[in-house]
Amino acid sequence: MTRDHKEIVDYITYDKTGVVRCYEIKTSYADFRSSARKSWWGNFNYLVVTPEVYSKIEANGDIIGGIGIYVVGEDGLPESVRRGSRHQLTVGERVSIIESMVRSMDREEQKLYRIKPY
Repeated sequence: MTRDHKEIVDYITYDKTGVVRCYEIKTSYADFRSSARKSWWGNFNYLVVTPEVYSKIEANGDIIGGIGIYVVGEDGLPESVRRGSRHQLTVGERVSIIESMVRSMDREEQKLYRIKPY
């Protein structure tokens, strides 16, 4: 888990107890195996894949230790097939995550104000 602050998490949640959950979404096995960095920043980290991608990951022994896996089926609903284990975050890591979330929210707010009628 590198901390060069250039990583991008596909989706992140932060609950009222302070638990950070990060999700990496991979739509193909080639995407999973690509050199694109997989960011594992949270207390809990998950890989979100299609059934086809999950089958290839399992068949090739590409399971990543400590990372949970959700498989999204034809109905669009995620099913947990592997639980993730909890990672302890340092205060600095937690601050970086919250700061990054605030920057992202500000960026999205700025996009909203560019839309008419604002």
